[in-house]
Amino acid sequence: MLPALYFDLDNTLIDRNAAMSDCLRFFFEQYLHPLDYQIYQTELLAQDNWGYTSRTIFCQWFIGFFHQKKLLLNWTADSFWLFLKENISHFVPPATADLIAILQQLQTHYQLGIVTNGSVANQSAKIRQAGFHKVFNSARIHISGAYGYAKPNPILWQTILDKDNLTASQLTYIGDDPNKDIACVRPLGVTTIWVSHYRPWQGNSEPPFVFPRLEASLLKKHFL
Repeated sequence: MLPALYFDLDNTLIDRNAAMSDCLRFFFEQYLHPLDYQIYQTELLAQDNWGYTSRTIFCQWFIGFFHQKKLLLNWTADSFWLFLKENISHFVPPATADLIAILQQLQTHYQLGIVTNGSVANQSAKIRQAGFHKVFNSARIHISGAYGYAKPNPILWQTILDKDNLTASQLTYIGDDPNKDIACVRPLGVTTIWVSHYRPWQGNSEPPFVFPRLEASLLKKHFL
C-alpha cells in the first residue's frame, strides 16, 4: 500500500486569511458603507487570529463591536456567521497550476487526502472553488462536521486512520496550526510538517519539519 500524504485546508492548501479579509471587505461594502474597511482590517483580522478564534467568539465580538457604534443593530452573531459561511468560499482563489500539477504527480507515489475542521458545506465549497475536488478522492476528504469530532480530538484521527485503513506511521500530515495540526498527531506517530508562514515555533518540543509556505517546489523537493 502506498504511504499517505494528507493536508490541512485553511491556510495550508488555500489562503484562508486572504479569503476572510476579502469576505469582510465585501460585508463592509454591502452593510457598513461608507465605513472604510482598511481602517478596521488590522483589528478584525487580529481578532479572527487565522481562524483559530472560535467562530462563536469571533462573531459575538464582531457584532458587539459594531453594536457599540450603533451599527448593525439588526444583526446577530448567528446571522453574521451565516453570512460568512455562505460567502467566504467565493473569495478562495483557484489553486495555482503548479500546485495542481505537483499534486497530480504525487498521486502516483502517495494516497492523498485532506483533513479539515468546519462544516461540510463550507469546507466542501472552498475545496471546489480552489479546484482540489479534481485532485483529491472524495473518500479521503475528511471534514470534521461529518464526524462530530474536530481537530485536535484524537478520536477524529483514529476514526480517519481506521476508515482509510492506515497506520499512523504510514501518514504524513501537513498543516499550519501548531496545536490542531501538529502537536495533536505527533504523539500518535504521524509524521508532521508545519506550514509556518514565517512564524516562530513556540511549542515545548522540538519543531517538526517546516515549510515556510506550501509551495509546489517544496513538495517536489521533499516528496519526489
